[in-house]
Amino acid sequence: RIRIGDDGRVSDNWVIYSRLQQKQEQQQQRRSQQKSTQQKRPPSPSNNQNKNRQLYRKPLMGPPIENHSFDIQPIFDIIDEGKVLDGPEILDVTTMLEIAVDVSDWGKALEQYNEEMDDQNNSNGNGDDLGLQPKPFIELPKLASSIQIDSDILSLLTNAFDDEGKLSSTTFPSLGRLRSKVRTLKRDILSTVDSILSLSSTKERLAVESGGALTMEINGRLVIPISQDKYSQNSMMGIVHDASRSGKTAYVEPTEIVGPTNELRQAEGELRAEEARVWRELTESIIRHRKELERNVKVIGHLDV
Repeated sequence: RIRIGDDGRVSDNWVIYSRLQQKQEQQQQRRSQQKSTQQKRPPSPSNNQNKNRQLYRKPLMGPPIENHSFDIQPIFDIIDEGKVLDGPEILDVTTMLEIAVDVSDWGKALEQYNEEMDDQNNSNGNGDDLGLQPKPFIELPKLASSIQIDSDILSLLTNAFDDEGKLSSTTFPSLGRLRSKVRTLKRDILSTVDSILSLSSTKERLAVESGGALTMEINGRLVIPISQDKYSQNSMMGIVHDASRSGKTAYVEPTEIVGPTNELRQAEGELRAEEARVWRELTESIIRHRKELERNVKVIGHLDV
């Protein structure tokens, strides 16, 4: 399923799709770990039980930053060169934001644990008698609380791609409308060509002695192979875009699809222009939140030390 572009490179859509699949697997692993941790926790003892018991220490994992890269500088280097970010770079920033959210939540869990221990120490009397610290986590919650996440950019980036790794037609409706227009035009053109090929007048002109395909694309135009001598008898049937080496076959774009194909090429150009506009929008949004992103990465880097 690897998709190769016209330039011979693996397409960005495939790269993003693969990365999205990896993210989903990592999220499922984290949820499984959290669920396992919750299942291991025993029920809270009642107030009537022995007050001299040792407090149950809720198992807390380290910050959720394993197996992730947090080097955001190369991305800002691209921006500083005046370039627009592509899909993989946008996804890198999105991943960093999502992990920053997880780290922030992790810090809140530490703070909640502090509060729970305070409450239990107060219910038991003097915590010092049990050899417990009222607040076992001091610096980590403070560090995690310094993470700032703007909900607008988080929502924009996390919803930027669909399940196939393409820019989302739901998040960007203009893309959805243009994609639908392109699909409709392609479908209509193919239907028209099928109708033309089914005509007896077309069948007797086809050059199929070589067993080749009945249709092919040349420079973005759909053509059918017509015997050169038959085309010479009726040059009104379409536009010749190429010929075989032998000169016996002309590759003709039927007249009926010339106009629709022109419209298709225009719609595809509009789609490319709109995709470029969306990439710029996403890049500009990241630029506006650059300080916030750099600060969050710095905080996560401290936690990873």
